[in-house]
Amino acid sequence: MKKEEYSKDTIEISYFDFLKEVYSGRIELIREMERVFGKDAVHNTIERYYEQRSVSSSSKMMEQEEPISTIEDFRTFLLKIDERPFMQKTMITEHPESDGKTVHRVVKQCMWADVFKELDASDIGDIMLCKTDFATASVFHPNVKLTRSKTLMAGDDCCDFIYSWEE
Repeated sequence: MKKEEYSKDTIEISYFDFLKEVYSGRIELIREMERVFGKDAVHNTIERYYEQRSVSSSSKMMEQEEPISTIEDFRTFLLKIDERPFMQKTMITEHPESDGKTVHRVVKQCMWADVFKELDASDIGDIMLCKTDFATASVFHPNVKLTRSKTLMAGDDCCDFIYSWEE
């Protein structure tokens, strides 16, 4: 079978089960590394690695997007991201009205948080996924800053993203 043929094959598996399968092996390895090298050292390494990956992938994505030059441009960009089919199937988000200086994004349900909770690895999910949001904010535009006080990964009722435009 040629690569072009097998790359089009699909299997019947839910997004949840797929993500669980992908991350379960990684989590097992991380837990073993914590035991051998120490939790702090492993978590610091993982945090740096995933932050670099997130910044890199966000930079590549921004090369394909219209430049963001205002907070409203950024709001439009976030709405576009959340309307993508994959995002629609893995997260439930709300976008309360912006006040012209900030953009609010509320994640009410997140499949990644559910997967990591089921795998008893919310601490790893926070490092691999949630903390990277802060580093990527400035990739969208240097004036974009993120604050957040709650995450689903930490057991809160939502993730409360507040993006501000700071000149």
